[in-house]
Amino acid sequence: MPRLRILLEVDGPEKEVDLPDPVGPGPASTWVRVDEGPTAAPDANGDFLADRTDPAALPGADAAHTFAVAQAAVDTVRAVAGDSALRWAWSDEEDSPLRLRPYQLPPRVTAYSRKDRAVGFSRPMSSGAPADKLFECRSMEIVGHEVGHAILDGLRPAWRVNALHTQTRALHEAWADLVGLFVALSHRELIHGALDASGELAADNTFCVFGERRQVTISAPGVRRLDNDHTVADAADHRVNYPGLGKGFDFHFVSTIVTGLVYDALVALAARHRGEGEGPEEALHAAGALLRDVALGAILDAAEPNLTLVVEAMRDRAEDRAGPALAEMIQDNGRTRGLLAE
Repeated sequence: MPRLRILLEVDGPEKEVDLPDPVGPGPASTWVRVDEGPTAAPDANGDFLADRTDPAALPGADAAHTFAVAQAAVDTVRAVAGDSALRWAWSDEEDSPLRLRPYQLPPRVTAYSRKDRAVGFSRPMSSGAPADKLFECRSMEIVGHEVGHAILDGLRPAWRVNALHTQTRALHEAWADLVGLFVALSHRELIHGALDASGELAADNTFCVFGERRQVTISAPGVRRLDNDHTVADAADHRVNYPGLGKGFDFHFVSTIVTGLVYDALVALAARHRGEGEGPEEALHAAGALLRDVALGAILDAAEPNLTLVVEAMRDRAEDRAGPALAEMIQDNGRTRGLLAE
């Protein structure tokens, strides 16, 4: 079983992870491969454990980290959708993996491209800026988010991310944020660091502030907080001009109405597990695993990209998997946020 090192935070610490699937040079798997910029080759044991403190080995360490987090995003969705359902948007033409490009130079920004069949991550033009804050491939949340876009594009290719349709784009952003969230929730070290002394999620914990690192990186779309009380009515105050398309609702803001509901459910479900005698870390880990199935599965269950249909599906999946209390909480929260009718 190959071992790789990932960064839990942009500036450390690192963690070794095992990958059950075969991993080749690049690294590369059946689903994702590093194909441009820095690459890494396995050592004699088949592992990718480059020393990040060695400047000569750093590019290979970044390649291995980017690959490992991208593979984790794929595995997160595989756990919900199943292996038979997962595919890339180009799979009918060529059964090739998603390409990862850890060191993409400006003006190209961090993004998924169906045309290129790739996700590229921005890096600085020169070494003059603080490097740890500028290599976006080093952020677990950013890698998980962008690969999440690629996964949903394969599962729902008609939901094109370039369509000027607020709900379509908002659901793409919500899905991508949630994939990043559930990848992070699979790591007990991050769960431990997110809890306060009483076992509650601390304010400004690593799970509720998405995109914080991008405030100091070159893509910089801004912070999206998952611990929010945003409503559909609030969206009227968040309109932006899209180049060549005109003015429309800020779909990033609209996405937080959905992710805020999921975060509220995460907090409530973790509290319920604690009340049943589980420790704080175990409770949050279990809540994350269940909500991964509820939230991501609901987006895939929706017949069309419609926020109301998604929240209704979340309510129904919660009823099936956790009982009426969580289903009622999601329904009440959906009504409060204007996603469900009173």
